[in-house]
Amino acid sequence: MNLQLAYAYRGLKRARPIGGTVYAASRAQARARLGRMNVTAARLRLAPLATLAAALAPGFDPLDLENFYAYLARVIERGLPRPQLLADAVEFAHDPRLRFALALVRDAVQEGATLANALRAAGFPRRDCELLAAGESSGRLPQILGALAREVRREGELRRNLQRLMLPPLLVALSAYVLAYLALVTMAPLMARKFAENASLVALPDYARSYYALVELFNGHLALSSALYVAAGAGVALLLRARLARAVAERLFPTFGRIGELSEMAQLWGAFALMTDSGVSQVQIAGQLARASARPRSAARFRRLERQCRLGSAIEIAIERAGFPRYVVAGVRAAAASGALADGTRDLAERLSIQAGVLTSRAQALITGLAALFGALLVLAFAAVTVLPQMVGLLSSF
Repeated sequence: MNLQLAYAYRGLKRARPIGGTVYAASRAQARARLGRMNVTAARLRLAPLATLAAALAPGFDPLDLENFYAYLARVIERGLPRPQLLADAVEFAHDPRLRFALALVRDAVQEGATLANALRAAGFPRRDCELLAAGESSGRLPQILGALAREVRREGELRRNLQRLMLPPLLVALSAYVLAYLALVTMAPLMARKFAENASLVALPDYARSYYALVELFNGHLALSSALYVAAGAGVALLLRARLARAVAERLFPTFGRIGELSEMAQLWGAFALMTDSGVSQVQIAGQLARASARPRSAARFRRLERQCRLGSAIEIAIERAGFPRYVVAGVRAAAASGALADGTRDLAERLSIQAGVLTSRAQALITGLAALFGALLVLAFAAVTVLPQMVGLLSSF
């Protein structure tokens, strides 16, 4: 995962003060991007919270991106000048990353760059840039933008389904994280003093003594302990977004793997349909989708498909040789046999989206139950170091 750092900046543009947030991999790259926007005398300051937000939710906001593409489709079809419409688009974008990227696109187009090249330099998805390049060369840019907006909307719905699936455990984990900290700095020190005052009446078990020793150490160096606690939480959140964590989760819960595969296949074959409609060759499409794949297995399949297409194999033969799942092979073969490959693969993507949604609904009840169980275990763990020792001490006094 390429981490994009967020830098707050203040500078001058055409002798007027300007400020905002720039996203880049390094301070040098941030200055270079500001330079392309003609921002001078810029002062940069790392913005940790914005950087963390960008790491936890990479990419542009899907709703803002969809609105941008739909807006471009409408105004280009009306013949409005592109620099002006891009300047307007910057103003209505809510996502700060998209707003900054659109500012880069606006300035690049004003300097004579094509829309596709400007989007590519600003960090837009590779697939989208290839589609728009094909639309510009074929004269069908408004139609391609409209279709791309619809595809982004469908992909956003898939992503929201997955987010709804993970919402209950995330809420439980976040609540446990916050409450554990509050317990460490408020209730636990109070309980430790009470137990110390009544040491002759309450004999703490070994695990409880260890816990209260940790409480004393934590509160003895509260500033450092708090910083480490926050850093550990952020580190765990980033780790859970890593490919390895996802692979482990899918191995432990095969249903997650199935949902993830269906969702990605729906997105990639929806993109295949769009690019086919745009006149992009199958070799180029397969190569682009291999690079766009989030899963190594999907990327390997599309690379094999690219090799088969280079060798001249028909798509209905190449798809099976590339090792795609049976449901994909059957769907692509049916699309090719119908003589309307783009429409057929678009239908395949829609069916896969529906299947992913059904599986997500079924898994949601299980996830909610597991989250409730985890919450109950946390309550029991808290009781084990607070209420339970008091009850044991009280009962032993009779």
